[in-house]
Amino acid sequence: MEQQIGAEFAALDKRVTVFYLGDHDPSGHVIEKDIHERVETASGRHFYMERLAIHQADIELYNLPPQRIKPSDSRAAGF
Repeated sequence: MEQQIGAEFAALDKRVTVFYLGDHDPSGHVIEKDIHERVETASGRHFYMERLAIHQADIELYNLPPQRIKPSDSRAAGF
């Protein structure tokens, strides 16, 4: 998939911005970073990726209830 998207991005002659919708948990952040790196590698060009989801600052600002992180997630301790 990243090869196909990379080819599309490489053919564009303008700035590229990707909006990412993902969970605010360790896996969601790792997936976002992985997709960004793999498509940049495949396209050979830099692009901006913006998360359109709840951010840590939103949780604090609006006093949102915490999202439970799966205990089995190996990234949970560092999140």
